Amino acid sequence: MASPFRVHPTPYVQVRRSWVADYEIGERRQELETPTMRRLKPLLAPWSSLICVDTIDRVMALTFDDGPDPELTPSVLDALAAEGARATFFMLSATARRHPALARRVAAEGHEIALHGVVHERSTELPLTRAAARLRQGKEELEDVVGQEIRLFRPTYGAIRMGLLLQARRLGLETVIWSAWARDWLGDPPEEVAERAYVARHPGAVVLLHDIVGAEAGPRPLSSPETVPLLLDKLRPEGWRYLTVGQLTARYPHIRCHWFLPPGKSRPNGAPAEPGRAA
Repeated sequence: MASPFRVHPTPYVQVRRSWVADYEIGERRQELETPTMRRLKPLLAPWSSLICVDTIDRVMALTFDDGPDPELTPSVLDALAAEGARATFFMLSATARRHPALARRVAAEGHEIALHGVVHERSTELPLTRAAARLRQGKEELEDVVGQEIRLFRPTYGAIRMGLLLQARRLGLETVIWSAWARDWLGDPPEEVAERAYVARHPGAVVLLHDIVGAEAGPRPLSSPETVPLLLDKLRPEGWRYLTVGQLTARYPHIRCHWFLPPGKSRPNGAPAEPGRAA
């Protein structure tokens, strides 16, 4: 099947100063690989985070942050099962410990379990030693709950600094950001949220969503159980396949970026002010 998206040369590492990707325009504009960049890639790659993969195939990874949530995660799992889709769930270890049976259900249904942290705190506001200890704690706790090794990490709020990225690598964790989102934390109607995610689709996307609502959300805006079914309905006629992040990265070349949030900053350098929170 011919892809409706134009193909662009993509370097293994991109140095970006604003948002990780043009989240809501579908097609991705990628910089050409310069001779200088080609020489620097081996040096820059260890300092980078994964954002998506390079392909023209109609594949994407749906990712869900902040769960598992007994009020929302089961409906997300049901929608994914009806579509035959696999997804990656970036869980908070404290939440997984409160709902261990649900966390294990996610794994048992063939989805990928990944780490989002212990609780939803901004690691860049912690001393590095404390943030590193929390990272190790989260990995060990989540592995204890689900009984499998955790290999992927997405920082809460998408906020990470170089020292913590290196610590994640020492723990065997690949840091994953995203290339498309729905901004499902803003409290918009589910039809609008699903449309936003649909417009942001692109081959090889890593899509940011959330599976949290009700008591587990606390003071944060709520996700909706209707969003995922609506999104899958929109995507179905186009023949998309849904893989985990691990499956995507095993099959396709990586697209990566340098994405650091210095201590005291509320968002990465150059990023536009955006209401709500990310991840």
